Amino acid sequence: MSLKFHRLNLEFPNLRPHVREVPSQRRGLPWKGALNSMPQKTSQIKRNPGEVCFAALFVLFGVLGYYFALDMTSGSYSSPSVAPKIASSVIIFMGFIELRKSIKKLRKNFKSEGLFVFLFTREVFFVLVLLGLYSIFLPVLHFPLGSFLFLLFSLLFLHRWKEIGLCFAISVGTVTTLVGIFKYVFQVVLP
Repeated sequence: MSLKFHRLNLEFPNLRPHVREVPSQRRGLPWKGALNSMPQKTSQIKRNPGEVCFAALFVLFGVLGYYFALDMTSGSYSSPSVAPKIASSVIIFMGFIELRKSIKKLRKNFKSEGLFVFLFTREVFFVLVLLGLYSIFLPVLHFPLGSFLFLLFSLLFLHRWKEIGLCFAISVGTVTTLVGIFKYVFQVVLP
């Protein structure tokens, strides 16, 4: 099956619909069967345990954004805090909607051990330990060396200790770019 563009008189034989074609659907729209098999409501979709935590963080970040926007207030509708207040209010509102849906869906069969396993995988735990070590050794090693070691070990672990040269190059390039931008362009004193 090929898709034809009659007005331009072009034919692309390699473009195919994303849904497997069934003989009974050949006369209609190629995506007609796919639309019927999709869930009609988002409540029918199985939710992962991390969605409750993500929705709670979404609300928290919205509240923090609104709190920081209060510092910019001058009392008028044309103050610089109007746009951040509106945006953070929308984030808070949508976060509460998602939080309510997630809690309602998970209330039926909540398993706390599933949440912990889902949120704290081996990779997440390793990166959290590296972040803790990075924050402890940053005053001793200073920013360039500490950031380089953090990035290098994070990338090596996430790449399963393969592609050492690529991880080394990415770490050196990232730290060099950050130091160049913040130290020399913005003239920020790095730790």
